[in-house]
Amino acid sequence: MVPSVYQRNHEKGQGLVEYALILVLLAFIVLAAMRLLAPIIGDVFSQISSPLSGEAGGPPPVLATATPTWTTCASENQFCTFSGTALVRYGALDTWVTGTFTDGVWCTNAVFTDPLIGTVKSCQISGGSGGPTATVIPTLTPTYTPTLTPSPTITPTPTPTWIACANENYFCTFSGTARVRYGALGVWPTEGTFTNGVLCANSVFGDPLPGIYKSCQYSQ
Repeated sequence: MVPSVYQRNHEKGQGLVEYALILVLLAFIVLAAMRLLAPIIGDVFSQISSPLSGEAGGPPPVLATATPTWTTCASENQFCTFSGTALVRYGALDTWVTGTFTDGVWCTNAVFTDPLIGTVKSCQISGGSGGPTATVIPTLTPTYTPTLTPSPTITPTPTPTWIACANENYFCTFSGTARVRYGALGVWPTEGTFTNGVLCANSVFGDPLPGIYKSCQYSQ
């Protein structure tokens, strides 16, 4: 039996309704998916836009400059002790002379010059993470040997051999224990026994010859 025109139109209308329902259902699914994926998509766009905004002339990163930390390691005429190489400054108040030294340095005008004449100065070491450690050594106190009364003997007493080791305000270096004398022009009023060196300065021996440039000699 041949279908009527009404039946054909009815079937076509029913098919269009079904397609419309399917499209509406797909639209709801897409909207739901967009709601769920919106934060993730936003993060992706943010990550992409951040480098692009930097390349387009954004502000450059600011690098922080570390301020050195200074630690006092010795007073004037003392020895500033540390291991390795370090930056050391010498002076007082806001006036400093700076230098780089290895394994310690004497805190004296002879080493750094005098940045503040007539002012008591000190040495400070620049510290930091993993940097050298400063150790303060107290002022050297000379140990004087008392005068010995010679005993009569047939064998003549050997004359000590004196070796020049440092000029005034410099360090007299030797190993072990030795006698050290301090003076000038063949006059040696001050003498003492020291171990592993001594600073050749008035602060250690006193000033036996004021106004005269002196030196140290040692004998072992």
